[in-house]
Amino acid sequence: MLSLPPRGFQSGPANHEGTQGQSECRELPENLQKVKKKKQEVLEVIVPETISTFQRGCRLGNFKKDLIVQPAQDLRNLSARAKRYMTLEESLAISKEGQESIRRKAKGSP
Repeated sequence: MLSLPPRGFQSGPANHEGTQGQSECRELPENLQKVKKKKQEVLEVIVPETISTFQRGCRLGNFKKDLIVQPAQDLRNLSARAKRYMTLEESLAISKEGQESIRRKAKGSP
């Protein structure tokens, strides 16, 4: 069974170290700003590299041509454009399959 610590017990820094703890608390917002700044710097490097790598990896086709003519500005733009082209390719494939089925039926083959 758990019990409470004795009355007067203090966890954490002793009284003579209390000012040090307060100093660390005041430095926390500054440290958070430094971390946010470093995170932004990393993202500024990673995002263009990711877009470039994606574009180099695309197979030759209308989407790659479109990316050459008008490069993506950010990952959101790249993702949206890729989804549109995937939908287009899927629709064209379905349409092509339907047309081939109609031709086979017209020729009398199963």
